Amino acid sequence: VLRSGLRGSETWEHEPGRKRWRSAHVAVNAAARRWGAEGSVDKPRLGETVRFLILVPPPNHPFPTIKQIAARSGVSIATVSYALRNSPKVRADTRQLVQSLAREMGYRPNPQVTALMTHIRQAREVSESVPLAFVWVHATRAESAADTFAQETLAGARDRAVRFGYRLEEFWLRDRGMTPGRLSRILGARGIEGVVFSPVWDVDSVSLPGWAWDRFAHAAIGYAPWKPEVPRAAQHAYAAMQLMLERLRARGFRRPAFFAETSFEARTQHTTSAAFLLHHPAGLAEGGRLRLEASRAQLAKVTAWCRRARFDVLIVNGAATAKEITLRCKLPPAVPLAILDWHARDGFPMGVALSNGQIAAMGVDLVVNQLMSNERGLPANPPLILHRGQWAEI
Repeated sequence: VLRSGLRGSETWEHEPGRKRWRSAHVAVNAAARRWGAEGSVDKPRLGETVRFLILVPPPNHPFPTIKQIAARSGVSIATVSYALRNSPKVRADTRQLVQSLAREMGYRPNPQVTALMTHIRQAREVSESVPLAFVWVHATRAESAADTFAQETLAGARDRAVRFGYRLEEFWLRDRGMTPGRLSRILGARGIEGVVFSPVWDVDSVSLPGWAWDRFAHAAIGYAPWKPEVPRAAQHAYAAMQLMLERLRARGFRRPAFFAETSFEARTQHTTSAAFLLHHPAGLAEGGRLRLEASRAQLAKVTAWCRRARFDVLIVNGAATAKEITLRCKLPPAVPLAILDWHARDGFPMGVALSNGQIAAMGVDLVVNQLMSNERGLPANPPLILHRGQWAEI
């Protein structure tokens, strides 16, 4: 009896001739291995007629365990565990052997065990937790430390990492002498397998030549597109503008205008402007006249535009732009500003609160899900998780 649970049997009977008998013995054990049975059948004495009954798992039997994969592959349980997680601690040929055998045996991770391990990680002390890398793509150490948005993002990512039993370690690609290739080698040497990329500012797209994409589980924070594409968590720019227009209309505003900052439009792939035009209360044509796209260096255009546009509320993408407009442009006193990335501390009366920390936490979720699913490298169709935000006002 090889294992409990009968699914099928095969019979071989002895016929004179040692060679033929040896072949039958080999065939029995080959059948056992095909069915995933453990152990082997001992060869009986020559001349003895024997019926072999191989007992194998029934159809509803649990999937093979890591222990069984280890027994079949001839390596330790720890090696199998690392290999299934695509860990560089295991040689490439051994990883390939174990993963191939696991697929052949029909291995699937046990979700209850995964949940248990998540609970155990959450209960660990920080000193015992597994590191995740938080990579600042374009910000320097000084910029990331001084910027409020950057610190909110980092805090959200760190809190979520701790919740899963990980700790977040910061790295800066703009450090002197640092390159994407060098940083990926540093992370590999430190045993870091999960990487969260920071949001970027004032760039249309992001690429990291030389980065070892196949070694890590990745996610990027922010709407800016990546080349190649990576899993991302970002604001839902279209839905945020749609929510903005709905709430402004409910408060009696009929001619909202939108200052579309050029760099913001590029990062969001013009989805904010699309929502503004399609859902404008005065219609598509009038919405086009009430929209101005320019860079922050071209704010002088706003004054002339304000005189001819005759709007009753001005929508801008962020508080920094709103403050410059307030200081440099002659807006009518009765015209309030509505902010797409609203924070109470900025002092503007209303807007959509996007919760940068929550978006960063969603980025950590993407990385942890890949790690728990033993996935490394870039998926064929990277997910994009979008956060709509909530209406807020003072």
